[in-house]
Amino acid sequence: MLLPVPWLERVAQVPGKALHVGIVLLYLAAIRKSAEVRFSQSTLRRFRTSRDASYDALRRLSAAGLVHVAKSPGRSPVVTLLDADGRRLVVL
Repeated sequence: MLLPVPWLERVAQVPGKALHVGIVLLYLAAIRKSAEVRFSQSTLRRFRTSRDASYDALRRLSAAGLVHVAKSPGRSPVVTLLDADGRRLVVL
């Protein structure tokens, strides 16, 4: 996967654990070869990020237009990585 450096630069400007969570999201996207990933509790544990910090980072990334978060009750959120124009980030 080619690293989307402009996307990472924008993520780095978001406060809190946004960069940490952004890197995890890129990792998941590379594995799945898709800009849409499920952000599960096991992922949080694996990368040693608390649930509260991760969900705060997702909220901030969403507010910055870097991701779209689809939530369903009782399910892990599905996160779509977005480019600067609000389209799905191309994951190669």
